[in-house]
Amino acid sequence: MPDREEDINDNVKNLYIVKKRLSDIKMNKHGYFEYYVGNIFLVKIFPVVKFPEPYKVLTLNEYLDVSVYTLSKHKDFSESVVQDHISLDRDPRFKNYKPIQYAELPWNNTGSKMPILQLCELVKYLHRLAKLSAFS
Repeated sequence: MPDREEDINDNVKNLYIVKKRLSDIKMNKHGYFEYYVGNIFLVKIFPVVKFPEPYKVLTLNEYLDVSVYTLSKHKDFSESVVQDHISLDRDPRFKNYKPIQYAELPWNNTGSKMPILQLCELVKYLHRLAKLSAFS
C-alpha cells in the first residue's frame, strides 16, 4: 500500500486528467496494471486482448477487465495489507451508479470487458468515495 503525501483527490474531477493518469501507469511484470486510490482502494486492470499482444499503454486498450479491492491493514500483522474484492454488480455503492454502467443487462456490469470511458468514471467515483471515507 503506497504512502502518498499528495491529496488523493487532486485533479480527478476532469475525465481527461483521469485518462492521462491512467495512461501513465506501467504494466507490471504479471501482465496487468494497478491503480491505487490513496490507501483505500486498489484497481487491478487487465487487458482483454491477449493476442497478439495487449497494449502496454493502458488507455490504448479498448476494453479492460477491471477488479476493485478495498485495502486494510491485517489485524495481526501490521506490515500486511488485506485486499477485499468488491463486486461491482452487487455492492450498493456501485450497482446503481449510472456513469459506470456499460452493459445492457445490469447483472453484466461486473467489470468484465469494461470500456475505457467507464473505467475513467469508475476511478473518478472511487476518488469521491475515498474523500467521503476520509471524513467518516
